[in-house]
Amino acid sequence: MLQNFWYACEFSHAVTDQPKQIELWNQKIVLYRDVSGSVVALKDVCPHRGAALSLGKVEGNCIQCPYHGWKFQPDGACTTIPSNPLHVPIPRKAKIPVYSVQEKYGFIWLFWGDLSIENQPPLPTMPDFSDPAFRTIYVERKANAHYSRVIENLIDPVHAAFLHANSFGGGIAKALPSITKAKVVMDDFGASLSVDVPQPVSRFWKLVYGEKKRTTNISLRFCLPNVTFFSVDSHFRMRQSYAVIPVNDNTTIIKTIYSRTLFNFPWADGFIRKITIQTFLEDKPTLESQRPSVVPNDLAAEIHVAGDAMTVAYRKLRKKSMEMKYAVESSSFSTQHLMESVSTSE
Repeated sequence: MLQNFWYACEFSHAVTDQPKQIELWNQKIVLYRDVSGSVVALKDVCPHRGAALSLGKVEGNCIQCPYHGWKFQPDGACTTIPSNPLHVPIPRKAKIPVYSVQEKYGFIWLFWGDLSIENQPPLPTMPDFSDPAFRTIYVERKANAHYSRVIENLIDPVHAAFLHANSFGGGIAKALPSITKAKVVMDDFGASLSVDVPQPVSRFWKLVYGEKKRTTNISLRFCLPNVTFFSVDSHFRMRQSYAVIPVNDNTTIIKTIYSRTLFNFPWADGFIRKITIQTFLEDKPTLESQRPSVVPNDLAAEIHVAGDAMTVAYRKLRKKSMEMKYAVESSSFSTQHLMESVSTSE
């Protein structure tokens, strides 16, 4: 797994002043908001008897264990042991590992590693996130597949012509010659592809828009370790931002922020959500069938063609990160890798 990166792990609106458990790379984490509204992220295990803190409650800035009432503040230190007399000092070991956290672009991001703040990679940018012209919905799905295969599915334009042939794939099929010729642009932590696809112009289109030519821009982007983006720009705009969350080696949660300027009315939300879920259900059986379940580190292990340019870029950057010691075996990951610092929020 990739470490020393910021992982998008939850929707911002899903974290409140009530404890919420999430799971990332076999580690259970409790999230909550303190009195200032900042997000706190702690390992979801009380050091006393191992109870899940997420079953407890938040009091002020602290979270209280449901089992024996121990309280822990945002930096993980225990502040209260009710069964002890006031003069008895709190044991030094009564402390919980803390995850560094940021809140931006509608997601909660956890830093998974031990790099100093000045050496941490930046969060990806989402420039249109706050544009009031967009209406946004939030969708969550689960796949019994490794997150690396899910990421490749989301940045692979060619598969849409086949797995989604009965939904939106027909339009993609016609655009494949343009898409496969598009140049992939890579940077240190991700890659992108952008292509203008000619569209048929109907009489209605000419009448309404007065245009004889029509093109649609389709863009794909990914940023390590676990976010992908899909956008469409035509007479409308659409943005899809995906947090591909590795619960463990065999389970992935996909959280999608879907923003649109077309049919941007509340009554259309259910329809858009239904389409989004149906698209995933068309992908799911194939995703869960792939073997090996994890994207191979050896670039020669599978066959590549021109239409695989984005997934090849992902494999190259993933391999590069591993060679730079940005990876550990998920089964060997422990809390010693966590950066113990007070969370920050933007």
